[in-house]
Amino acid sequence: MSRIEVSIDINVPSDKVWDALTDIMLIPEWIEKLSIVSFTEPPRVGGFYTWTYKMAGIFSLEGRTTYTKVEPGVCLEHDNDGSMSSHWEWRLSPQGGATRTTCIIEYTLPGALAGRVVDKLVVEPQNQKDAERGLARLKELTEQSHPFVRNRHPSAPAQATP
Repeated sequence: MSRIEVSIDINVPSDKVWDALTDIMLIPEWIEKLSIVSFTEPPRVGGFYTWTYKMAGIFSLEGRTTYTKVEPGVCLEHDNDGSMSSHWEWRLSPQGGATRTTCIIEYTLPGALAGRVVDKLVVEPQNQKDAERGLARLKELTEQSHPFVRNRHPSAPAQATP
């Protein structure tokens, strides 16, 4: 199993970071190459969304993300099943008016030895870069007071979070 851990300080309170992490319609704005296909709201243990991810511009992965731990403003965990299995953990630690945001991703590539070699040489470095870019984009969106939208279904009117 491979593990990636990335942290960044975001200069907003943890509730604003939480809003961005759990606004299903906003996630593709900070996770490049991700498309949300369907979802349940709000995020809750057992809740899920399905997605498509364009990996390295070569092929698409499809899967389902299921929330396994939801502690608003503190911790969010989910498992991904489908083309590739992974576990994601988000930790939010208030630091005065800022939030230390940590993302831990554990995943396994299929293919035994060949999968591990490809992972170490190609996939893991790319995943590390993607995680760093995603957190930088999350920071940018939250610090620019992006108009977060929470707890809405596509047919429901948008409600801005203050």
